[in-house]
Amino acid sequence: MAKVYNIEEHIHRYAVWTAARAVQRGFTTTKIIKDAIKESGLREFSEKEIAVNENDYKKVHITICNKLINEFTKIKDLEEKASFGRASKIVSIYLKTAVIIASKGQDKRAEFIYPPIDGILLKNIGNKFPELKGLKKEKWTTFKEDKYFEILGLLKRTKIEVNWKMEEFWSSTNED
Repeated sequence: MAKVYNIEEHIHRYAVWTAARAVQRGFTTTKIIKDAIKESGLREFSEKEIAVNENDYKKVHITICNKLINEFTKIKDLEEKASFGRASKIVSIYLKTAVIIASKGQDKRAEFIYPPIDGILLKNIGNKFPELKGLKKEKWTTFKEDKYFEILGLLKRTKIEVNWKMEEFWSSTNED
C-alpha cells in the first residue's frame, strides 16, 4: 500500500531538505542526511503534540543527535566529520521548519527548541556582545556535546533567549 501524501509528509520532506542544506557543505549528501533523520526519531518528535519542558527537550535533543552521529559514522568518509555540532544543527533546522515555523511559534516547544548554531550566528553575537567576542573563533562543525552545551550556557547567562528569537543575530548575507 502506497504511503499517503499529506501535510505531515510535506512538512517532513521540506524539513529534511532545509536541514540537509544547512549542514551538507563539506559534509555529505541530502540522501545520507535524510536516511539518518529517518533512523533518529526526529520526525516522530516533531509530530508529537505533547508538552515537554526544557529539561526533557535537552534529553531528547541529545538522544536524537547521538542517533544521527551513529548513523553518519557507519559511512566510511564521515567518521571524523560527524560531530555533535553538525547533528545539533540538523535537529534545530528540522524543528525550526517542522515545529516552529509550521506552528507560527505557537507550539509550546518553540520556547525551548535550540536555535541553529553556526559560524554566522556566533560571529554576529560575538560582535554584538563584547563579553562573547571569543565566540567568533568557535568552529561549530567540530563541537562535541560538552562544548555545544557550554556555548548554550554562555548565551543563556547573557540573557539572550536561547530559542528561535536568538536568530535575530543571524543573517543570510552576514551583513549585520
